[in-house]
Amino acid sequence: MKNLLKKFFSGNKEKNEEVIPQSSEDFAPFEEALRNVKHQALKPQAVETATALTRGKVVVNDDYDSKLQGMTLAAYVKASKGEKVHIISLNESIAKRRMDEIQGVLHSLNLSTGLLYHGQSNEDRREAYKADVVFGTSGAFIHDYLKDQKVLDISERRQPARSFAVVEKGDLVLLDQSTRPVGVFGKDDNIIDSITLRSYFSNYEDLSALVDFDGGDQPEFLDLYGMETQKIQPEKEIDKAGEIPRTRVYKTLEEKRRVILAELKNRMGSTEALLVSLRNDDKAELLMEHLEADGIPFSSLLLKERKDEGEFLTEAMENQKMMLVVNPVSRGVQEFLPKDVHVLCTERYMLKRNDEHLRRMALNSGENGSIEFILSLGDDLLDVFSEEEMEHFKDSIVVKQDQPIDNKKVEEMMDYVQQRMKEKNASLRSYVQNFESVIQRQREVLYSEREKVLTEEDIKEHILNLMESAIDEEIEKYTANSVFPEEWDLDGLALALSTSYLPKDQLVFQDVENLTKKDLKAHLIQKASKAYLERKKTLGKESFEWMQRVLLLKIIDRKWGEHLEAMEELRQDMNLRAMGRQDPIRAFQVEGFELFENMTKTIPKDLMHGLFASEDEDKVD
Repeated sequence: MKNLLKKFFSGNKEKNEEVIPQSSEDFAPFEEALRNVKHQALKPQAVETATALTRGKVVVNDDYDSKLQGMTLAAYVKASKGEKVHIISLNESIAKRRMDEIQGVLHSLNLSTGLLYHGQSNEDRREAYKADVVFGTSGAFIHDYLKDQKVLDISERRQPARSFAVVEKGDLVLLDQSTRPVGVFGKDDNIIDSITLRSYFSNYEDLSALVDFDGGDQPEFLDLYGMETQKIQPEKEIDKAGEIPRTRVYKTLEEKRRVILAELKNRMGSTEALLVSLRNDDKAELLMEHLEADGIPFSSLLLKERKDEGEFLTEAMENQKMMLVVNPVSRGVQEFLPKDVHVLCTERYMLKRNDEHLRRMALNSGENGSIEFILSLGDDLLDVFSEEEMEHFKDSIVVKQDQPIDNKKVEEMMDYVQQRMKEKNASLRSYVQNFESVIQRQREVLYSEREKVLTEEDIKEHILNLMESAIDEEIEKYTANSVFPEEWDLDGLALALSTSYLPKDQLVFQDVENLTKKDLKAHLIQKASKAYLERKKTLGKESFEWMQRVLLLKIIDRKWGEHLEAMEELRQDMNLRAMGRQDPIRAFQVEGFELFENMTKTIPKDLMHGLFASEDEDKVD
């Protein structure tokens, strides 16, 4: 093992390499813990996996044991240096299972673990985040991140700094869900804040991922996340690529439906585990109606149902029922499959990579695991072809009813569509990210401002600076029409300021002809500062300082939520601009900046109005 460690944990000090143990002596505690707790020897592939993960790479590894060891080792290396580690799984069931598999080794190394789960109390959530290694779903981590940006007291924060993350099934999460927004909502379902997965994960100092096989996604990982891909050579090379699943294609959807029902009837009473893969809930419910009518027992797992995947599969197997699962790849059911499962797929995925996930799901379930696709020319995948093209193609095929088509052209058509969808999705993700990057930059500016307000002990100077900005804005508005002070709208200025915070009788301007903007500003700031101190005295120092902090935080949050809605409207408008041959990205950048600048200019005025509201308005909403 010493030579192995030297090979993988030595060399040039590039990014993140300094955290890797440099000798077998540094590494010995982990090996010992692995032997004592798991009764396992450390695999060379696990060491290579851990090395790549700690260097922020996408790691291709299909061996479950070495992948698990490598993830545990990477967590140990990072957490031992005081970095918070997040292990991100497809769903809560897998997150819990992963913690159960890993925590024994980590605990023996004096590292703590925490789990995020649905329905968890705020107190338990904060306690979970105190752990060295935290397990959960991307949705849980992102939701907590957004909630943390809305707290009014630093003690309410849940999620600490984002140091190091390992994302399992990186292709399904980091790519397929990269543009999916996760949001938090307020009253009447109005958006308070939202962020895409890609923008959230950009907050990590070090981001890494695991994938099961090479799906040709290296360019996208590099483009979206700047992550290189490293393939781990297996201990024993297994040619799984040669195991082509049986595929039957029928001319019509109705024929396919009859064949699938007949297949399921024939399997009634069989001891072989059967999983039926469906693409959406509507199609699943239609099949369920037919099965119920024919008296065929089954268990179903729909997308709209919040079921524990592990418990569902266990119960279905105990009752010897066939399992109908919508989108089993994204549900991560492969983690909980029993041995030797036959997977019957009623459609191909839009992405060939996800078909490969299904195939490996079946083959990895045991020596007798198997998979079959039963398809038709009416499947959604082929909708990209025109109705006229498909009818012409169908007419050219001569086949008996309920008999599969023996035509390589069909496979070629489906492969063509899947490749086209892969390219289209990659292009769309890149396009959407161009818009999101504009919002992300704005988010960083606003979050930074909010962080100062939340954490600085005394924000008086910050408040006075905002007060000055508000006064500057009003002066510019009411004096811009002329260089001559006697032509300025001083009455309008006095009225505007008095409706916000200054008593009107205090705004008396003398010797107007010799008045300068500098003198005007100094006069107004002096009056505003006096009013500020009087307000503080009236409310009491402690109450006033709490009120001004909370008030400003809530104004920032409200303005940001409104701004996100405005930016979304602008984004929708960009689609029309693109049709008009304008550069939509450039237009979004320019006009989005104007919207952001205008929004931030309204914060000081709203703050002043809130600070100097009459006593019946003293409550902070």
